[in-house]
Amino acid sequence: DLGDDGIMSALTFNRRLSNKTPDFNAIDDMLGRIEDHLQGSVEAVIGLNEYDNNAPSSQRNDGTWVNVWRDYQGDLYDEVNSSSSSWVRNLDVVAGPVTFPIRIDDLGNVTDRVDVGSAHYYTESRPENNSRLNEIVNNRSIAFGSKPGYLTEGGYNYASLTSGGISDTAGGKYVPRYLLSNYLAGVERTYPFEFWSRRNDGLAD
Repeated sequence: DLGDDGIMSALTFNRRLSNKTPDFNAIDDMLGRIEDHLQGSVEAVIGLNEYDNNAPSSQRNDGTWVNVWRDYQGDLYDEVNSSSSSWVRNLDVVAGPVTFPIRIDDLGNVTDRVDVGSAHYYTESRPENNSRLNEIVNNRSIAFGSKPGYLTEGGYNYASLTSGGISDTAGGKYVPRYLLSNYLAGVERTYPFEFWSRRNDGLAD
């Protein structure tokens, strides 16, 4: 158990949701499964992953994905904090990250339904590309106020057989800088995410 070694996880709800409205009724069941099987290994739960990009096209076109995101995030927050289990109540509820930093402010003020704000930030293989990081830092107070912030996905593209992919050697040089620059910008925690080339087809996995 990684938890025994102090390595804790944050679990994303509906990670593979694509072009579907999330099942609100499944939140309680998922929290129960986490408590039954992963207690001691999980410290946080994360709302809908990149729902601004994964919602049904009708919601993306008319902007109602925001309402679904807010309602789901609120239900997740309420379910955690009203649980009969003290262990579940102690989980941090992290905002479901949006795909593009500019959409953080579309969420409005959601400080009543998150413990931690979130975003995704990739450098797009340009070592000194901090423009998106600056955009995240500048926008996050609109939605998350003074709550702490995590980058729940980010880093460099290691799929070296694709356009823009970098080598492990380059990653060894620049990833530590990436992590430090995030921290110095006020990001409390970063979860590096790795793309890699499994097949020689020009695509990343």
